[in-house]
Amino acid sequence: MSLSNVNRISTQKKRWPVLGLVLLAVIAVFVPLAQAATITVNTTADEVNNDGDCSLREAIRAANLNQVVDACPAGSPTGTDTIILPAGSYELTLAGLNENDALTGDLDLKSSLSIAGAGRANTTIDANGLDRVFHIAGISITVQISGVTLMGGNPGPLELGGGIWLVGGTLTLIDTRITNNTARQGGGLLVEADGASNGVTILNSRITNNTAQTGGGLYLTQNSATLINSFVSANTASGSITGSSGGGLRSASEGVLTLINSTVSGNKADVHGGGIHTDNETHLYSVTIANNTGSVNSGSGGDGGGVSVSSNGTLTLRNSLIANNAENGGGTPDCSGTLTSEGYNLIEVTTGCVITGDTSGNITGSDPALGPLQNNGGQTFTHALLAGSLAINAGNPSGCLDPNSALLTTDQRGYVRNGVCDIGAFEYDSPGTPTPTATPTHTPTATHTPTGTLTPTSPTPDPAPSTTPAPPGVYLPIIHK
Repeated sequence: MSLSNVNRISTQKKRWPVLGLVLLAVIAVFVPLAQAATITVNTTADEVNNDGDCSLREAIRAANLNQVVDACPAGSPTGTDTIILPAGSYELTLAGLNENDALTGDLDLKSSLSIAGAGRANTTIDANGLDRVFHIAGISITVQISGVTLMGGNPGPLELGGGIWLVGGTLTLIDTRITNNTARQGGGLLVEADGASNGVTILNSRITNNTAQTGGGLYLTQNSATLINSFVSANTASGSITGSSGGGLRSASEGVLTLINSTVSGNKADVHGGGIHTDNETHLYSVTIANNTGSVNSGSGGDGGGVSVSSNGTLTLRNSLIANNAENGGGTPDCSGTLTSEGYNLIEVTTGCVITGDTSGNITGSDPALGPLQNNGGQTFTHALLAGSLAINAGNPSGCLDPNSALLTTDQRGYVRNGVCDIGAFEYDSPGTPTPTATPTHTPTATHTPTGTLTPTSPTPDPAPSTTPAPPGVYLPIIHK
């Protein structure tokens, strides 16, 4: 899926505080990135030489340098270059840490670029434990990565961002899987982009099986991270008793984390927040947080199996579900700290939480009757609401709303929200996907079959998702300072 498939526009605006006031604009027709050069990779080998082909590393250097590299055409100094990455396994083999020109180790992205794989089940980039996968460092650049699995990242025990380290720039991930990576902070992804940057937007994607001392799946230190129609599962924050918090996601002192129509499930933290730990801002809109575990190795020293909010943090939630989480100390399985309700939430166990704000329609003290995390249709996994669940038809009677109070017409799967919307990321008894609006688009397709025989370790398999087309009503917020 490319950004040209995202075809809904919402022009409402809302200001949020991020070290002052932050302007959030949700855009309904998302204009595709202006393309300059198109570079097609035609070998799976990890190389920089002159043997007459175009490797992924060579393609990135051609885009960074705006010059011909081996058989890769030169990138353009204007616009956004596109790298076509056909189906295949691309294993990094050129060892060498702390090199920033994409010659060895991780793949350094230093110019605006779109990397288009053939789908996360078909195109894999494996860092092979040599380094992280991507290092993105240009302050004003825009990077889009779609249709790939990123795995095997390990920059070392003291380093940041196992899968991706976003130091500067604006990053969009679409139909991407970040899995089996490790780092000191941000096992899957670390975001510290500042200045002219807009952080990361993650759409229809999976963050799974990553590990770090803090922020197992994603660690956000500055700027913003927005997850839409995505799930975060089986990530772990472990190894530092004082700081191993946020098994799935952690928003640190200057980070604004937003989840829309997404699921956080089965993550673990040694201390606080098996699912999410926030030291700054976190916002939940039609989100399901279930089956996470906090205080795994610290007994009663940690809080909030589902979500944990520090004394400096805030968490607001709307039409969201927090249930079936655990905390080994026994006191705060679902949440700890102060939660600001914006109405119509289901929180199973409120012990350890202070719930303020608009509590209209809130349900507490009840099991929501969730099915297991699995493929229930769409592009990502969900917890289905079982028959009789109190979350069914318990959302806002005026409709489930996004950060701009515009209607969320579909659930995480892209299935229609019917009647009174349900609480959480899953809509029970939905008629399915909406009728797509005919919109002429062009999606680049790979025409070259890469050569090479390298076979990286396969990521932990998931059941194949359905091939349901993406809905026309997909929201893609972009946060501007």
